[in-house]
Amino acid sequence: MQVYVQLAGKIEGPYSIDQHRQYVQAGNLKDDHLASHEGTN
Repeated sequence: MQVYVQLAGKIEGPYSIDQHRQYVQAGNLKDDHLASHEGTN
């Protein structure tokens, strides 16, 4: 599964689940950041 993140109005990714997990654990995502996986909005 690939994850996409919206940052500053720009879609970033795709990221693997492991990459996304590391990104979250590093504190690079905030409550107002949106994320989705392939096939979802």
